[in-house]
Amino acid sequence: MSRQTRSLRNVFAVVLLMAAIVCPALSAQQMPTPTVAVGEVITTQSAISRRYTGRLVSPASVELVARVAGEMLEQGFAEGDFVKKGQMLFRLDDVRYRAAVQGAEANIARCEASLKYSGSNYNRVKGLFDKSVATQDALEAAEMTYHTDVAGLASAQAALITAQDDLKNTKITAPIDGKIGLTNYTVGNYLTPSSGVLATIVQLNPIRLSFSIANRDFLSIFGTEENFRQDARVTITLADGTPYPVDGVFEFMNNEANKSTDTITLFVSFANDDYKLRPGATVTVNVEQKSTKDATGIEPSALMSDAQGTYVYVVDENLVAQRRDVKIGSATKDLQIILEGLSAGERVVTRGTHKVIPGAPVKLLQ
Repeated sequence: MSRQTRSLRNVFAVVLLMAAIVCPALSAQQMPTPTVAVGEVITTQSAISRRYTGRLVSPASVELVARVAGEMLEQGFAEGDFVKKGQMLFRLDDVRYRAAVQGAEANIARCEASLKYSGSNYNRVKGLFDKSVATQDALEAAEMTYHTDVAGLASAQAALITAQDDLKNTKITAPIDGKIGLTNYTVGNYLTPSSGVLATIVQLNPIRLSFSIANRDFLSIFGTEENFRQDARVTITLADGTPYPVDGVFEFMNNEANKSTDTITLFVSFANDDYKLRPGATVTVNVEQKSTKDATGIEPSALMSDAQGTYVYVVDENLVAQRRDVKIGSATKDLQIILEGLSAGERVVTRGTHKVIPGAPVKLLQ
């Protein structure tokens, strides 16, 4: 290749490079200025909120068992009933147990009579011994008989307590308010303590919510259990998307974090007057700070995202749009909280964001 040919090629390359630089600029200048709608950044109040998945559990569950043996004579509920504490649920045949109580009472009467006599006899022998009439052996024998009768009375009284307790247990009553489930035995069955569970009662009102929160979130938002108790509002959304109308009352948090997930389990109580909440159900948990702080807010339509993060277009006094990266907080249908990146009074593009060229002028929609 000749030197002249190489020189021509170099000149041609330079011309092409200049054209590549100049032409886009000329094209951009010739493009029409886009028309966009803008909204003002406002000052508002912000509270941090988080969502978790939780499960409803019963705070109390009791398995009913027979403590004495006997034929079941009566069942005082229908399966699926709501029962009250103290309500009679099962009644067993109590003939043997009433007889045992009467026998124990009779034995106490006999022991009391014997004790009365041995006590009088001991006092009489002791008086004679003091006058040197009775022997030491006679005194010790009377004293032994007296103390034996004292022990016999105590034993008889203990036997009466046992007999009365057995008689009481022939009636099985509800230890808590709650809903009773399926019964495993019906009237006519002979029950013993080894018969197993007769039925189970679960408490439904109030009901307990169990959910886990990331240890990092808990520390950064609330810090301590007492702060959570005072500053957290806990609500739930049911499986069908319906918000439950009652706020929860914080009970306690577990005493250790989960080693695998670094989460802490919290327990919150909910009133359940209509029994709409059921143990075992999964719900969405909404945790929100009660306290608020100043923040900025914009229309949600102004937000955009790419690989570099979330941003908006800010329009300055010369009507030039510039990209501004922002850090977002919670949001509602009409307002997006901005934690960092914007100041109140600035203008951001809310409609027509797809037409904006960063650093280029825009027209405002009238």
